[in-house]
Amino acid sequence: MIVMKHNRWMALLLLLITVCTLFYGCKKEEQKTEAEVEEKGAINLYYLNKEEDGLYPVSYDLRKADDPEAAAKEIIFLLTDTENENADQYKASIYKGVTPPSVEISDQMAIVDFGTNYQQLDADKEILLRSSLVQSLVQVKGIDSVSFTINGSSLTGPDGEAVGVMTADTFILSRRDFYSQKEEVVLYYANKEGNGLVPVKKEIDVSDNMPIETKMLDTLIREPGPEGTRNPLPSGLTINQTQVYNGICYVDLSDEIDDILPEMEDRVKVYSMVNTLTDRGSASMVQFTVEGRPLEKLNDFQHFDRVMTNDLSLSEQKSKEAEDQEEPDNESESR
Repeated sequence: MIVMKHNRWMALLLLLITVCTLFYGCKKEEQKTEAEVEEKGAINLYYLNKEEDGLYPVSYDLRKADDPEAAAKEIIFLLTDTENENADQYKASIYKGVTPPSVEISDQMAIVDFGTNYQQLDADKEILLRSSLVQSLVQVKGIDSVSFTINGSSLTGPDGEAVGVMTADTFILSRRDFYSQKEEVVLYYANKEGNGLVPVKKEIDVSDNMPIETKMLDTLIREPGPEGTRNPLPSGLTINQTQVYNGICYVDLSDEIDDILPEMEDRVKVYSMVNTLTDRGSASMVQFTVEGRPLEKLNDFQHFDRVMTNDLSLSEQKSKEAEDQEEPDNESESR
């Protein structure tokens, strides 16, 4: 009897040892797999921030880091996942009402195909959504770029041209770690007469939640320039949104842009913004909308809705006028 009890206890002990060994072995394997995913598949998912005017990075470990297409589908699902929103910090970047896109990988490019309901988005939301997808997808091993289509046809931009392939460098976005606390920029103030521009170097503070392009234009509105210059933009003007992609800075302004400033030419108002934005180098062209809509004419300025490049002749003209005014004084002194 004692031998039988002893054998039963031994059998039970062996069973417990076997179970513990199996559990421990599985646990070790699970930890190893998680470590591998962390090493190979750790990315940032770019959700919308709570204000919905920029992106909010959230760290995430991909489950299938070595399968680009599976990883891309996982990312799209997560960016659509409104159930796991943390509304105090971030929101899903694929908006409600927009059908989650399909995705396939070809030659290290993710081809993201939306349905027609994507076209219901206004310009600001559309750019943020694409920004979110591009910034998130290009972190995947095996994806270097992203192309967008609508039901298989190329996505077009505000100018009617195909948007084209995008990479991580395509978008300039407001991110917590993107800008330094201060940056020296060149802002184009109006001269005293309101018929020319004066380039002024300024060191501006850049906040976490405001793109530097917005801050530059806001400075032209609210901060005075040096003596002999004027603020070229109406004091009530609001810069609703700035986004840079494909070398173009898209700027949405409030209705106050058409407010008339005494003795200020409309072209000076326009090119104070264009020259300021293109001088920094993040964009070579600028296109304006007013409250989300193109405006063909701004008072006396024609074709305000077109893509514009800088016009340095306005500041060169001012310099030439200054030289002409100085010459008679010099001549009178020599007499």
